[in-house]
Amino acid sequence: MKHLELESASKIKERGFTYPSKNWKPIFSVVLVLGEDSLGEKTLLSLLHQSYYLFEIILIGKKIDKSISFAQSLFTEKNRIKGIKQENTSMRTIIERANKEKAKSSLYTLFINAGDLLDPTYLETSYLALKTQDKHWLYSDIVLLEDNSVWKDTFDWNKMFYKNPNLFGAIFDTVILNEWLAKEKSNDLYFYLYENNEYPIHISYHGYSANQLKPYIELQESQIEMITDMNQVIQFPRNCYFWEMVQTKIEDFVLPTRNKENKIHILMIIPWMVMGGADKFNLDLLKRIDKNKFEITLITTHPTGYIWRQQFEQTGIEIFDLSTFIDHKYWNYFLDVIIKTRNIDLVFNTNSTFGYASIPYIKEKYPTLPILDYIHMEEWYNRFGGYSRDNHVVHSLLDKTLFCNQGSEKILHEHFGVPKEQIETVYIGVDADKFDPEKYDKNNLKRQYKVAEDAFVIGYICRIATAKRPLLLVEIIESIKDKIPNVLFLIAGDGPLLEKMQEKVEQKELSTYIQFLGRVDKTEEFYKMCDMTINCSIKEGLALTTYESLSMGVPIVSSDVGGQKELISEEVGVIVPLLQEETTLYDKDYMDEEISLYVDAIVKIKENISSYSKNARKRIIKSFTLENMVSKMEKIFENTVHSPRKQAIENAIKLRANQNIYKEYINYYFLADSDHFQSLCNTYYKEFYMEPVIPLTAQEIADMKKNPFVFKMEQASIRFHCYHEFLVLEKMILSFFTFVASIFISFYTIIKNGTLALYHFIIGICKLIYLFLIRIGSLIKKVSPFKKR
Repeated sequence: MKHLELESASKIKERGFTYPSKNWKPIFSVVLVLGEDSLGEKTLLSLLHQSYYLFEIILIGKKIDKSISFAQSLFTEKNRIKGIKQENTSMRTIIERANKEKAKSSLYTLFINAGDLLDPTYLETSYLALKTQDKHWLYSDIVLLEDNSVWKDTFDWNKMFYKNPNLFGAIFDTVILNEWLAKEKSNDLYFYLYENNEYPIHISYHGYSANQLKPYIELQESQIEMITDMNQVIQFPRNCYFWEMVQTKIEDFVLPTRNKENKIHILMIIPWMVMGGADKFNLDLLKRIDKNKFEITLITTHPTGYIWRQQFEQTGIEIFDLSTFIDHKYWNYFLDVIIKTRNIDLVFNTNSTFGYASIPYIKEKYPTLPILDYIHMEEWYNRFGGYSRDNHVVHSLLDKTLFCNQGSEKILHEHFGVPKEQIETVYIGVDADKFDPEKYDKNNLKRQYKVAEDAFVIGYICRIATAKRPLLLVEIIESIKDKIPNVLFLIAGDGPLLEKMQEKVEQKELSTYIQFLGRVDKTEEFYKMCDMTINCSIKEGLALTTYESLSMGVPIVSSDVGGQKELISEEVGVIVPLLQEETTLYDKDYMDEEISLYVDAIVKIKENISSYSKNARKRIIKSFTLENMVSKMEKIFENTVHSPRKQAIENAIKLRANQNIYKEYINYYFLADSDHFQSLCNTYYKEFYMEPVIPLTAQEIADMKKNPFVFKMEQASIRFHCYHEFLVLEKMILSFFTFVASIFISFYTIIKNGTLALYHFIIGICKLIYLFLIRIGSLIKKVSPFKKR
């Protein structure tokens, strides 16, 4: 995993809002422990930019006067700054002193070291997480500033003891701190939590950045009692929704009111922040939109690695990933929180099914609040329409739908019946300054990537997945190799079909004509090495790679899908008819006729390569730059806010007699998405945590209770953090008995076939015993945490 690179807190842009200072009471007490020479400037700056402002700061240290003065220069409310002069002694002493000084209204305490940083939304997301769960403390994943590494792990008591970041960065409620302080013995807070089965909430994003991470305590063998039950830990992301009505209120949840600024405030809803054309559109828009006119809050919903989150954060917007801190049933309540506290003027949904399911909820509560959506393509293999189908269901409540191509726009009108006046095309565009061929040296890049200088290079860059038809490309390569002897296909990207594609290349002995580059971050360098690019997808909206390729002066051969022909004119490339039905997406038996059409198109461009290349960039500069896209989007935002669609408002008011209908509509979405969400959770744990924690379902527990001995053993395995190993052993034992039983049943066959069958029987038994012993060894190692780490 690529380590997160944190920007200095001093560079974080102003949030663009202020809270009224009258009559506010702190909900959080942030205890900032100062070192000998530290003023805690960066930490105080990260507090200044918190999205939830109801907190006080308690500075503790030997020399605190300068730090207090600096803190008071940042915050207009002087009463939020408190100071305690004392030597940095035990954690208990620090907590005792802070507990006496903090405001009576304070519900939660966060301990933090000088120099450490908080994510701008850490207090707000923590508040929601703690208010919606019956837990007393919480922690987040951590970035270590010194070496830029990440402390990211599922909860485990032993790991917390051996690796924990002390108490710093964790948030505790007042109840648990008071209970601990009331105890006569002065044991550590973690021991108290440990001994009393006080399990935490783990929010799964980098909420806290620390300067150092030291082991907190060395445990002795006699002190360890395995009492961990992972089902008691609230471990995000998690899929736990089961026919619960949408929650529209959280008792005693304190929402501060923000002053309204002279900006348009937009709530933008997207599924995730990963690499892809639709996500690049989102990022480009957020980077370039005029921050003096627009204030944007971004909500994402699906658990992923979020490898682009840092880039999104650097645009100066605030980001909330719902899957990392709050359960599904509160998601719509959180939309309320954002709409109210951010004074939202416009909701903008793009590629979020949750966003579509929530539109009736939003419009019933806020009838005059305009809503826009942006669709990249219709998808007949996805619920027979994909996001176009979602749009069709709620289009009467929308102000306008934007498309990235006119072909999909036409389908929305003709097939789904959405009125033309509600639809508009906004091409996604490309950064023509970045993708400028004059800035790069082709021969140098070929040497760098070890590409033969005399090769005629055809580029293929995408996510290697079914819709991109990478296996069709292999067939095309096999047919073109004899027509262009020095041809070389550069394959950039990764994905679920990459391995299968490579196997097919080996099988057809085409390795001489193909070079796999993997994921390429500097795509402009990739295009510069290419003489042309190829896109043989069965489905596209209007591919970002098409914009980029043409901007680099590289002509393209593309299948006739989505809006490709709106950009690829006869002067800049060739459009190839799509002969495969979209409903046969997974059919790999491609037509010879379609393969021949691609071969002819490649030859045609090669014979006139100079002419195509000259025209390619001209077409982009004329009409398809990012500046054009952002300018058009800004105008649409402004016009929609100032002149919302009257019919959408009238339709929204009619919803008020049908609240249970749209709430159940949201329930159906959550249940329909459950398997997909669980799959994403499993993938997330697999990729980003060493030991995935998937809580047992009620059915699994019921099944275990049928056999009390197995149930007790599995409960013990959970306590010893080796549930996965136990399941493997259980399956191996069952397999062993099944195997032996089958051997006895077919013993006559062994005798009849002689020594060969007996030989295979003995070999099979030996292999099984060998694997069994390896697993036993792994189990023993797993449950032996007593040695020093």
